[in-house]
Amino acid sequence: MNCPDDFMVNIEQAIALGRRTELRPDVVLLREESGDCSPVLPRDVLLAVEVVSASSRAADRGLKLEEYAAAGIPSYWIVDPLAERVTFSQFVLTAPGVYELLIETDGLVTVHQPWETTLDLPAWTRRRDRIRSKTRPGG
Repeated sequence: MNCPDDFMVNIEQAIALGRRTELRPDVVLLREESGDCSPVLPRDVLLAVEVVSASSRAADRGLKLEEYAAAGIPSYWIVDPLAERVTFSQFVLTAPGVYELLIETDGLVTVHQPWETTLDLPAWTRRRDRIRSKTRPGG
């Protein structure tokens, strides 16, 4: 990701949704000034990314989608490496509490929010498949 200097990418960064509620996306893009805080406030998060696992598929597309939208996080991405081909879904906040699905693809895609970057999903699929073919049975 070509991250501008005034932002930072972090993994599993807690986001405070309420006094007793936090979510921990797999990847989060946040304002640099909040980089030393945990949990961070939703207003400091530009992008939350969830990578689908067998146990998270329903929550990533349901509850988490709703909670991130309600918190006002401008962009939400879902990467699904479990699909036949690795897929990418981009949601953008279009009104308070409402995400719109902007892109859903398994191809080469250029996104323009939060900044322009190109994702080569066919290459991700080839790499995943190559890794799977080399993985030892049972491990």
